[in-house]
Amino acid sequence: MTLKEIGYLLMVAQCASISEAAKQLYVAQPSLTHAIQSVEKEVGFRIFDRGRSGVTVTEQGEELLSDIRTIYEQMAAVQSKYIEKRPERKTFSVSIQPLPVRLPCAFFHDWRRNPIS
Repeated sequence: MTLKEIGYLLMVAQCASISEAAKQLYVAQPSLTHAIQSVEKEVGFRIFDRGRSGVTVTEQGEELLSDIRTIYEQMAAVQSKYIEKRPERKTFSVSIQPLPVRLPCAFFHDWRRNPIS
């Protein structure tokens, strides 16, 4: 189970709807459903009961969500303490095209000092 999947599970539980959670997470609903099924297969039980009116958390799912919520909150605290405070690295890239071997004389002309009239 990844941290991303933990976030997915918590959002589904909060929204009580897979489609609403998918909108909040900016992911496709089938991808979210697949992630939930993957975690359910990994833990060996259903986390959510699915119905027409949305999803409800199972008894075992409630226990699991309680545990992973703690982990998720601890990771958020670590990120805000260390990762978000590190200095931002900025990159600068330059790309040039290869120049022909013989350049025209106009290229070497200093236009600022000797403008051509």
